[in-house]
Amino acid sequence: MKHRNSAPKRLFALALAALTAFSTVSCRVVYKEDFPLTEEATTEGETAKETGAETERVPETEEVTEPEIEVETEAVTEEVTEEETTAEPEEETTAEPEEETTAEPETETEPEIETETENESETMVGIEGEPETDEPGTEEPETTEPPLVASQGPDYTLKNDDTYEVSGIGTCKDKNLVIPNEYNGKPVTSIGNAAFYDCDSLTSVTIGDSVTSIGNDAFSYCSSLTSVTIPDSVTSIGNYAFRDCDSLTSVTIPESVTSIGDWAFYRCSSLTSVTIGDGVTSVGDYAFYGCGSLTSIAIPDSVTGIGDSAFSGCISLTSIAIPDSVTSIGDYAFRSCSSLTSITIPDGVTSIGNGAFSNCTRLTSIALPDGVTSIGGSAFYDCGSLTSVTIPDSVTSIGGSAFHGCSSLTDITIPAGVPSIGNYAFRDCYSLTSVTIPKGVTSIGTQAFWRCSSLTDIYYTGTEAEWNAIYKGYQWDSNTPAYTLHFNHQP
Repeated sequence: MKHRNSAPKRLFALALAALTAFSTVSCRVVYKEDFPLTEEATTEGETAKETGAETERVPETEEVTEPEIEVETEAVTEEVTEEETTAEPEEETTAEPEEETTAEPETETEPEIETETENESETMVGIEGEPETDEPGTEEPETTEPPLVASQGPDYTLKNDDTYEVSGIGTCKDKNLVIPNEYNGKPVTSIGNAAFYDCDSLTSVTIGDSVTSIGNDAFSYCSSLTSVTIPDSVTSIGNYAFRDCDSLTSVTIPESVTSIGDWAFYRCSSLTSVTIGDGVTSVGDYAFYGCGSLTSIAIPDSVTGIGDSAFSGCISLTSIAIPDSVTSIGDYAFRSCSSLTSITIPDGVTSIGNGAFSNCTRLTSIALPDGVTSIGGSAFYDCGSLTSVTIPDSVTSIGGSAFHGCSSLTDITIPAGVPSIGNYAFRDCYSLTSVTIPKGVTSIGTQAFWRCSSLTDIYYTGTEAEWNAIYKGYQWDSNTPAYTLHFNHQP
């Protein structure tokens, strides 16, 4: 009876041990995976141990259970691992969706952020690149916008040729005046006389490409005008067109213009640069008179004549190139250009007008070409720095006061073709030491050599009798020291 009872008990103990081992291993695995059954498993393991402790044969159980536990533990672990492998899909299905739901927005938002940053960087590049891409756009309004955006309010007059002329400022309040190509569907071809006379609020003028002429006094006394754009369509600039625009700093005259009217830019005292197109054939009288800030000017080869006082009073003008095409220099053309130090007169010039270079106080030397036939009165009056001048044999007349006040001039030779020496021709030439006079001279004007205080020698190519036959004006040699007269001089 005792033996029968022990076998079931032993079997029961083995079962309990196996169950305990299974519970322990399961508990360990489940705890590792953080399942909610951990507490239940541990409590079952504890109860299993407690019941196992109540068995009578603990040592035998331990001896027997150790290998069984190992075997069953392996089996259990295998089962557990199988359960884990089988459970992994469940965990993936349960956990991964959560991870996907949480991670997918991150993975989805990351490219969005990247694309946004890319877009931002693109937009930033676009912003940074805007000046480069927009530079042409900013230049285009300067060249194309003015003709398109016409000033509102100026008066227009319909002419007989069915074109319009701008005739007045009207109600226009624009400081930057834009004259259009068309008005009421018809071309605007001219700016009338005195159209914007004394409009002292105008600061800039852009003239449409259809305009061919700028009338007399069109912009006279526009004292605030700083710039003007003259299109290639313009062929003539009228008299006094920009007179006394004393804020105007620069002007470009296109090649289409053939003539610059008299007094066109008279007393534009702030004008520093002028570009004259190759189409211009004449520069009118007083065209740039009193442009005191003008430092240099290039006259194109197309110009044949420089008008009277054309550049008179350009006190800052240091140099000027006169082309070979010029045949005449008008009276007082460069008078009082006090900064002018040298000038070359081309061979084509035949006459130098009265006072042409008078009061050019810094002019040191000048060479007159062989083609010159006459030197006007006061042509070099008061050129106090002029030390030498060569008068060619082609010259036949020297006007009165031609070299009056040339206080640095040391010697002069009058060519054989000159028949007379004008009044005051060499008066106040304080440094003049010698003069050569040809025998062809028949008269010497009043005070011709008056106050030549350094004169020591007069060389005459004729005889003494011929010298005595020359008409000599009043005080022709007054206030000169005792000089020596040489006859029959061979130059």
